[in-house]
Amino acid sequence: MARKKSEGPREPKLLRVGVAAHELGLHPFTVRRWIKQGKIQAVRVGLEARIPRTEIERLVGKADEQLLVLYGRVSGQGQRDDLETQLARLERWAKTERPGRQAVVLSDIGSGLISHTQTTGAEALDGL
Repeated sequence: MARKKSEGPREPKLLRVGVAAHELGLHPFTVRRWIKQGKIQAVRVGLEARIPRTEIERLVGKADEQLLVLYGRVSGQGQRDDLETQLARLERWAKTERPGRQAVVLSDIGSGLISHTQTTGAEALDGL
């Protein structure tokens, strides 16, 4: 009896840590740490951990609700053109790697040597 050809490549149900990390936009070390902390459910296959596709979908669903912050910085007024280049590259990256996510662009010009005020992330976003 002949087997039917599938209509396309089958997507694996269990992903290696590196593949899962790539899909989540995280470093593999972060994924492994989250597995140990219980933030990500994994299945042991021999000595390796594998992450179920459903777990990736669950995490991506949560990540889509988060705000994407893009930050560019240069050290002086003479580098304003460099700052614009940085911001353009960050925005292109966000469109290709995190499509559909709401992004906030923050930029800074300063030497970083003298800081008179400190603001928290929440205070900085209040001004937007």
